Amino acid sequence: MYSGSPFNDAPDLVSAVTPDDWPVRVEIDSVQNDGESGIQRIKFTYGNKWSLSHPSTYNLLKKRTNPLHENLGGAKIIKFRVEKRLRWIGLHLDNGTKLTAGSRTVTDDEILDFNVPAGCKGLKGFWGRDTDKIERLGLIWA
Repeated sequence: MYSGSPFNDAPDLVSAVTPDDWPVRVEIDSVQNDGESGIQRIKFTYGNKWSLSHPSTYNLLKKRTNPLHENLGGAKIIKFRVEKRLRWIGLHLDNGTKLTAGSRTVTDDEILDFNVPAGCKGLKGFWGRDTDKIERLGLIWA
């Protein structure tokens, strides 16, 4: 069983973000605790300046490793790569840019790849579970 509190961006995406609002900024923070690294926070800011962050609060005092704080410049996320234990995330944008966050410590057979589904334009949000870090992560494509 998974620990943590559930979250789901879908209701917020329907009520606060228009279909034309895409993430314009992504922030992913990873931390190191007792020799183990993990993705601590994911935040999307949308074109209307509205943002979603998981967990909604997090400890800024923990040692961050390889954070990603990037303006997307109108590009959409079309591929999401993640290490099975949520220690590393890779993003591929529709303009050819590749971004990473966290510490990749495994080979490709330990990486899960998710491509934009047919009929969708890009990654719009997330669902999952969190404590003081991301415990489980699912993708919402639109």
